[in-house]
This record gives sequence, C-alpha cells and structure tokens, in this order.
Amino acid sequence: MPASGSGPPGPPLPPLPNGKMGDVLTDMAYLSAVCGESQLSFGSGVYGINDQGGIGVNGQSQTGTGVYGRSPAGTGVRGLSTANRAVGFLGGVDPQFNQHAGVYGESDQQGVMGLTRVPKGTGVYGGGTTAANEIGSVV
Repeated sequence: MPASGSGPPGPPLPPLPNGKMGDVLTDMAYLSAVCGESQLSFGSGVYGINDQGGIGVNGQSQTGTGVYGRSPAGTGVRGLSTANRAVGFLGGVDPQFNQHAGVYGESDQQGVMGLTRVPKGTGVYGGGTTAANEIGSVV
C-alpha cells in the first residue's frame, strides 16, 4: 500500500491465534505505520522510550488526530510523572468519585490547569450544559 494511505488495502493480514487482528486491528494496520497488539493484562500493544529527555511516543497529524486512545472498559490515554507523582488521563472513570470523566488530573499542586490567551477566553470550564445562574454556578 502506498505510504499516503491511498489505494485499495492489500491482502488480509493473517489472524493471530486469538483472532483479534481479524477485528478492529486489521483496518488500523493497513492505515498505520506501526500497529501492535498485546493480550496480556500488563502488556502494551506499542511501546516507546527515550532516556535522554526526548519523547517516548509522539503522534502528529496535519489535519487529523495526532494521538488517539480507546478502551471499551478502561482509560483512553493515561499519563504519569514519576518525578512528582502527578497523574492524569483522558477518558475514563475518576478514582475519587467513580464517575465518568473526560479529563482527570491529580498532583500536589494542580490537578487540571488551563490558560487562555485572549481577554474573554476560558482556561478550564467546569459545569453542565445548561445555562449559568443556576444554583451552585458561579457568575
């Protein structure tokens, strides 16, 4: 298949013993430079490391998604700093209240932080989808 991703997919990949490659990963493998799978509860499908202060895993896209994480029953993307024990994730269940969370962060200084660079922007918004001025909202 050409590197640009155009053209028809090649012949089907041989299935792994557990048959997973015949499911979701087959389509992803044709469109990916790297594709991995692990059936171990502690395993990684794809792993990257850099011991010299660089980036272990980097994803970039001019018009699409640079890094995508998906889990039917776990966390989409998880991060941990062993230097200061800051943790966070995108898409999962928060460990404090066991509720669904789009973003979660925890540390000894700031959990989730956001800044805006324009006068009327929003750094981090916390609230529901209903209008402001309801009980409990800050105006």
